[in-house]
Amino acid sequence: MRPIPDGYECRLDITVTAAMTVDFGHLGAAHQVYATYWMARHFEEVGRMVLVPHLETGEQGAGTKVHVEHDAAAPLGSSLVVTGRHRATSGNRLLVDCAATLPDGTVVGHGWTEQAVLPEHVLASRLDGPEAPGQPSTR
Repeated sequence: MRPIPDGYECRLDITVTAAMTVDFGHLGAAHQVYATYWMARHFEEVGRMVLVPHLETGEQGAGTKVHVEHDAAAPLGSSLVVTGRHRATSGNRLLVDCAATLPDGTVVGHGWTEQAVLPEHVLASRLDGPEAPGQPSTR
């Protein structure tokens, strides 16, 4: 991984859609506001946006941690800016501080992500785990 400048930041502009509101599957819809699990997804996405331009050929990143604190509601239709800012790199680990903010400056949520950078073939072998008993090999 190439060095990432201190404070390097990426931005993701989103509008809260019905698909991003709280719906617990078999429990049904709960609130017409931005769901915490969607915030986690967007934090991971913006964290990856920080990483990808700095990967070397043959490298790939994988999320290892995500921390989310949901601070305020963002109703259906709200515009949000999700930012990811490089906090630190230690060895093959990248930490990105994240925030989701409304246009008026209200912080809807904050947190951080961690990604591990590995050679593509190493990551592929770890993600391609052993086959289930009785299943043909895909290797």
